[in-house]
Amino acid sequence: MIVFWHFNVWRPIKHGYIAVEFFFILSGFLLYKNFQKNIDNDLYDAKQYTINKLNRMYIPYLLSCVFMFIWVIIQSVSKDAFHLSKIFKIVLDFIPEIFIVQSTGVFDYGANFPMWYFCILIVGGYILFALLKYNEKLTLNIISPLIILFTFSLIFNKGNSIESWSTDYILYTPLFRGLSDICIGALIPTFIDIGKNVSFINRNIKMAMLNLLSIFAFLSVIAIQFTEAYYDRYFLILIPIIIIACLIENSLFNKLFNNKIWTKLSKYTFYMFLIHGLISLIFLDNFKGTYDIKTKHILLFIYTACVIISSIIFHHLSVFIMNKIKTQCDFFTLRFYF
Repeated sequence: MIVFWHFNVWRPIKHGYIAVEFFFILSGFLLYKNFQKNIDNDLYDAKQYTINKLNRMYIPYLLSCVFMFIWVIIQSVSKDAFHLSKIFKIVLDFIPEIFIVQSTGVFDYGANFPMWYFCILIVGGYILFALLKYNEKLTLNIISPLIILFTFSLIFNKGNSIESWSTDYILYTPLFRGLSDICIGALIPTFIDIGKNVSFINRNIKMAMLNLLSIFAFLSVIAIQFTEAYYDRYFLILIPIIIIACLIENSLFNKLFNNKIWTKLSKYTFYMFLIHGLISLIFLDNFKGTYDIKTKHILLFIYTACVIISSIIFHHLSVFIMNKIKTQCDFFTLRFYF
């Protein structure tokens, strides 16, 4: 959905940005599971959680920023006369992205535009993990619900879309939008516990209700992508239902997605996300104008194929570089030891 949404030559879906909410919410759930796993480890704090996350993700993220930087420089030089001041400005614009502070309030939307999600994921995850470490019950029962209600009340009082980049609120929308989604994800285990402890409903009836709700939620998410109207606020309920259905053992969605093939495919989805912004800009710069519907579909097919092939190459390149770095670090550590 995100890949299609950023195909700016032609957008085949209307609300692909909703996939970002899905991944923020899912990340919040995984964050809380990580917190529970290390709850008795006093040394495992928000800083260590963030370092572990960056160890897995930062090199591919940095590479995607480097590729985007090269493309922006090429485009800038080819369109206008060479100006050192312009190159300097481009370098400055990429500094917030390198330090993962794009779209956090101090710095705005960056050149490598999809990476705002990654920056908010790291910063928002750090904030929530620190709050959980400080006081888990207070964070889950009071702080997180207040953040969610306050943020989305402000967003939806200003408009119908969750895709807001406004800075005229009390808070900076992108950062708190992501943080609120992550908070929703962290509350999912609480929602599951509440459902399990509702004793007046038979377990089979609960499972049937969950299957029906999850099917309705999934079909709604798909159907809404082809409508002009905004139903963004309902996604805050529909997305957690889908995730819960995937987590509950023996549910329809759990059986459907509990397969090794999804694990293998997910290995490349992160790299698709990292590289698709660059591919999108390349297509936008080279295919300007108005096209008939058949040509649009052909261009979309070529774009999708380019994203998939590029993500596979990018994955192997990133793994190669990370292994090289690890080998060099181990070598220098060994030399220092002796």
